[in-house]
Amino acid sequence: MTAWVEVLRAPVEQNLEPFSRYLHSQGVVVYVFEQSGLQCLCVPSDIDPTRLRQLIEQWNRGEVNAHIDGYQNSAAGKYIPAPTVFSQWQKFPLTLGLLVLSSLTFFMISTPWGESLGGMHWLANMTMQLLAIDGENFSLQAELPGIDQWWRYWSPIFLHFSWMHIVFNGLMLLEMGRRIEIAQGSRRLFFLVMICALVSNLAQFFVDPGNVFGGMSGVIYALISYGWLYQRLEPAASIDMPAGLMTMMLLWLVLCFSGLVTMVGMGKIANAAHVGGLLSGLVLAWLLVKTTSPVLPSQKES
Repeated sequence: MTAWVEVLRAPVEQNLEPFSRYLHSQGVVVYVFEQSGLQCLCVPSDIDPTRLRQLIEQWNRGEVNAHIDGYQNSAAGKYIPAPTVFSQWQKFPLTLGLLVLSSLTFFMISTPWGESLGGMHWLANMTMQLLAIDGENFSLQAELPGIDQWWRYWSPIFLHFSWMHIVFNGLMLLEMGRRIEIAQGSRRLFFLVMICALVSNLAQFFVDPGNVFGGMSGVIYALISYGWLYQRLEPAASIDMPAGLMTMMLLWLVLCFSGLVTMVGMGKIANAAHVGGLLSGLVLAWLLVKTTSPVLPSQKES
C-alpha cells in the first residue's frame, strides 16, 4: 500500500497543472483531488523531503519552465528530459507481466523458432476449446472446457497470431494498463482483467464456438471503457485517460463490424469479445463507483 503526503492546498480556480507537470518531469508522481472546496496536491511519502523542498523552491523562484515536455533549468542551462513510459516501471508490474506473457506466447505459436520448440502444443493448451493436433491436422472440440482445465477460460487473451496483432494490442495494453495500475493499484487491475477476460472470452465462444480465437483486445476494450466511465463518475480517480481514446476505439469497433478490416486481409475479427469487454468495463466502473469508496492515494494497493 502506498502512503501519500500533502504538499499544498489551493483554490479550485488556481491552475495546478504547470506545477504538477514540473514535478512529473522530475519523476515525482502527483495526485490532485478536491476536498472541502480546495485542491489538494499529494506526492508519495517515500520521496526525499530535502529533494522535494528543493523542487518546490526552484518552482517558487521561477527557475523552471513546465510548459514543455522536458524542462529547462534557466540557472544552470541544463536540459533534463521528461521521464519515459518505462521510467516508472516499478509502479505497473502487472501490466508488464501481461505484456511479457503475451509476447512469449506469440513467440511460441507464431514464429518458426517457437514452433520448433513445440509451439503448437503450447497453442493446444491455451485455446478455450480443446484442440487436438496430429501433424498438420487439427481437431477442434466446440465445447466449454471442464473444471480440470479451468485456465482455458482466461488463456486465450495471450494468443496473438500476427505481428500487427501483438504490437497493436501490446501498445494499447501498456497505455491503459499502466494508467489504471498506477492510479488504482495492481489488485484493482488484476480484478478487472480477470473478470473482463472471462466475459469477453465467453462472449466470443458462444457467438462462434467452432473457431479458435485469441487476443488481448477484449480486455483492452474493457480497460478503456472502464477508465472512461470511472473518470467521469469519480473525477478524483486521476486515471488520466488520453482524450479521444474512447471515441477512437468505438470507431474501430464499427469498422471491424463492417467487415472492411477482414476484407483488407487483417484476418477474422473477434467482435463479440470486443463488445463483451466494452460492456463489462462499463458495468464494473459503474458498480465500483456506486458500491465502494473512491480509490484515493492512501488506499492504493500495489
